[in-house]
Amino acid sequence: MQDLNGKQTALEDDAEIYKRGADRADSKTEKETWKELSAKGKWSYFCSYYLLKVLLILAVLGLIAYGLYSALKPKPEDVCYIVVLDNTLDAVALQEFFDDAVEEMGYKRDKALIYCDTRLSGSQNSINDMSTLSTYIVAGDLDIMIGDDKSLRRYAENGILVDFDTVPDDIKNAIAEEDRYIYHYVPDKDSPEGETERDVFLGICLDSNRVIQDVKFTTGETGYILTIVKTGEAYKNGNVYGVIRALLGIPQVKE
Repeated sequence: MQDLNGKQTALEDDAEIYKRGADRADSKTEKETWKELSAKGKWSYFCSYYLLKVLLILAVLGLIAYGLYSALKPKPEDVCYIVVLDNTLDAVALQEFFDDAVEEMGYKRDKALIYCDTRLSGSQNSINDMSTLSTYIVAGDLDIMIGDDKSLRRYAENGILVDFDTVPDDIKNAIAEEDRYIYHYVPDKDSPEGETERDVFLGICLDSNRVIQDVKFTTGETGYILTIVKTGEAYKNGNVYGVIRALLGIPQVKE
């Protein structure tokens, strides 16, 4: 092919560059094409070229917004952490009761949480569970422990459970004699000097408690005993007393 000056060029007459130029000359702009389309045509055009991109962008923005909300929203205050060992109760119904107890204690339901952990076993054969419990106790995370006599006895022997003779009088007086868990303490050779053999009021037997009656699966006795852990933060700040008042159905008192 020759150019306008008669010189030979390397491009053939049907070269792609000439085709593109011709296409551009004959084609309409996207804006012009869009104006000429009917409403149905515009929707079809949008679906063909843009719908998938828009959906992907919205999905990404949604994930980002959810992540930011989860990270930045205020976390509920931990009112109390409760462990129920070897649970045979309706865990959902039990947690619902403690959710209601939050309001009884004067907190807003979405601002505070009483967490009831029903995953652990008190059996000495469950090494991992025993290790987890020990970690909770040492860290001060565990406030109330509920279990049977056999499971709680080792903790009573180690002196980490609160003597109920020291709790507020309204709570102590609300616990019937037959519902008092009395542990017979016998000091061993490693006990602190001055320790004597004696009966210690260490918990509440919950077999007749209205809440336990409502959430248990079987008609037999549960054998559950509620105890307070000395190292727990909720014991130190008095929140355990609010939980126990809710459990016993007695009026709340500000500590």
